[in-house]
Amino acid sequence: MTLAGDTSRAMIDPSQLTNAILNLSLNARDAMPDGGKLTIETCNVVLDDNYAGMNVDVTAGNYVMIAVTDSGHGIPADIVDKVFEPFFTTKDVDKDPARTQHGLRLRQAIGWAYQDLQRGGTARR
Repeated sequence: MTLAGDTSRAMIDPSQLTNAILNLSLNARDAMPDGGKLTIETCNVVLDDNYAGMNVDVTAGNYVMIAVTDSGHGIPADIVDKVFEPFFTTKDVDKDPARTQHGLRLRQAIGWAYQDLQRGGTARR
């Protein structure tokens, strides 16, 4: 964990944030069957008007970023857009029925996120 000591206060739903971090961590575990690195970090960021203009869900301003990064195999390019769908999952229903019912729920819990399609992935809020 890399948690900034000077992180600003933020209004969040603690249960949703906990659930999102837990789900991202479990998916990271599944993406690294032979081991790997999972990093959770926080820091203050400023999203400017230029960035907000390119991302319709973003209002320019000061934010607290929470990033969950893993060194796993990442999400294939052909399904990365689906991770924001409320019930999308790549999990087998027979192996994990509880998580399959709920998927990642990134859009509801996090609001917006970024996925690095190369090696591993990062979800940021």
